[in-house]
Amino acid sequence: MRVTHRLEPHIQDLPPGYFAMVMATGIISLGAHLLGFRFIANLLFVTNVVIFVLLAVATAQRLLLWPRRMLADLADYTRGPGFFMLVAGTCILGGRYVVDSAADSAWHLAAFHPQGAVANPGGGV
Repeated sequence: MRVTHRLEPHIQDLPPGYFAMVMATGIISLGAHLLGFRFIANLLFVTNVVIFVLLAVATAQRLLLWPRRMLADLADYTRGPGFFMLVAGTCILGGRYVVDSAADSAWHLAAFHPQGAVANPGGGV
């Protein structure tokens, strides 16, 4: 699928450092989650996922449609380090998924385990 002419110049020259927005939003979302601000944390998390998907699609289109420009950015000493933001943003976003799944697992353990989340000091099951 070809991008529209209106977005084409923006995607052609998409700075790889834009994934820093995913990283920063994810850090704030993770901090809000850990501090108990659930509404803000979840709002930022959804926003973060949308931003990540849009940037990932745009980056994939850029790689497929303009590979020479992307390789030139990789080789450029000013734009090349921006690609590290892709890795960092993905890690922070994944970290939020891990924190959410760990919280869900602890809740399930507390709700459905006979002794709750407390270990049995008697050694039996």
